[in-house]
Amino acid sequence: MMRTNILNQFNTKVYCLVISMLLLSVSCVTPEQQTKDIQPEPSQLQAQQAPDDTTARLQWTQPQGNTVGIAITSDPHFASKTSNSSASTNILRLCETWFQQNVIQGLIILGDYVDWGGNRKAWGKANSIIKNTAPNLPIFGLAGNHDIYGNGLANWLTYSMKPHNIASQQTPYWEIQIQDIHFLGLYLPWGYADFNAKQKLWLQQTLSNIPDNHFIVILTHSFFYASGYYDFWSGGAWYDNRGNITHIAPLFKERADLVISGHNHYMEWIEQDGINWAIVGAMGGKPDPEPTYITQGSKFFQRNVFGLLLLQRTHEGLRCSFIDEHGATLYSTTITKQVHSNNTN
Repeated sequence: MMRTNILNQFNTKVYCLVISMLLLSVSCVTPEQQTKDIQPEPSQLQAQQAPDDTTARLQWTQPQGNTVGIAITSDPHFASKTSNSSASTNILRLCETWFQQNVIQGLIILGDYVDWGGNRKAWGKANSIIKNTAPNLPIFGLAGNHDIYGNGLANWLTYSMKPHNIASQQTPYWEIQIQDIHFLGLYLPWGYADFNAKQKLWLQQTLSNIPDNHFIVILTHSFFYASGYYDFWSGGAWYDNRGNITHIAPLFKERADLVISGHNHYMEWIEQDGINWAIVGAMGGKPDPEPTYITQGSKFFQRNVFGLLLLQRTHEGLRCSFIDEHGATLYSTTITKQVHSNNTN
């Protein structure tokens, strides 16, 4: 009996030691080491929900002549110890050159500018990199999950647009129209828990005012459909976001031509549910692991290559080209305008 008690006590101590070591390993993860994180509860997000919007419709400088082009990428994680800083600057230089050549009107970054949004020094470094590398390039964007860490949404609103020609942003969701293309940026740093009733009403009203023959491009940080993997530490499946697909996609599925997102550090083109979906989290953040799940309708997938998606309005439609950091085309397709019914209910 005594021997049994001693063994039980020993096993209990070993079990407690293992649990303590696991908890310690999780608590010691630094912001720079984090690649995927557990989604906060909705109650934790309320303090960083979209502020009252005086206007969510913003003006971008219209193109000279008939050339319409926009570069879109995501997840640079500027100044992070784990990011590829040369890839980020290469992409900025490429876009600066295109802007000077009137190939594009500007660059849109879909979030995760920095690792920890509450760190003002990180924002200062990010802005310094942008100003020194692409001083003339108009840049606009969205807030990612890393940007809002540490109550960072206020910093994102203050710093992310400061060096550029659009500095009057009041809300983290918006509409920009360039000729017959409407870009609708949604505030979804994590997912549908960020999508409150006010933003939903704004989206429905905005969609209802867009002519049926215009292109509609939805922009988000967190994705809808995406290939990916299961992350042990966060306990999450980093692919097909069922919350976004179930609760948000039905609001625009009859109108949108293209949905572009970041969050996963890949480049991917997907055709599913009658909509084109793109993943562009390739501006320099540490590449995610090899996917263990391939989403239905995936037509192009690239890992461990940095780049962007270039949108160009042509006579045929909206040409969408994945371009690497050095300017080489990886994949290209053209979306022709499909006139949908004007119904967002």
